Amino acid sequence: MKHPTTSTLSAFALLWGFGQPLMAATPTPPSPGLLAATILGDLSSYKAIAVDTLELINKGDITGAQKRGTDLETAWDKAEDRMKPSDPAKWRVIDKAIDRVLNALRAPQPQQATCASALNDLISAINKGGAA
Repeated sequence: MKHPTTSTLSAFALLWGFGQPLMAATPTPPSPGLLAATILGDLSSYKAIAVDTLELINKGDITGAQKRGTDLETAWDKAEDRMKPSDPAKWRVIDKAIDRVLNALRAPQPQQATCASALNDLISAINKGGAA
């Protein structure tokens, strides 16, 4: 009688997991927000600026928040030519949310609650990758 080789035994053990069949790993599909963010590119820097701006608003530092708002506008505008063609509709959702933030921050008398609400909406839009 021919005895199984070590490699045959190893392969058998791997296939059957020492008594338990191995399950094929089923990849989890990416969330819609993650997929959309990938379509537009890396949105983390815009989110970081929005979060910084919201923290300044929550501290009552309107002037500091206005400066960060300008940073956000500048960064977003620089990336427009690269991001917008990948998905104009998703890009527009975030662009409009940024416009609402800038309008709130640049109002003649900016209101903390209005600015915070606009920033929270922007952060949500970024988290969704521009999905409506």
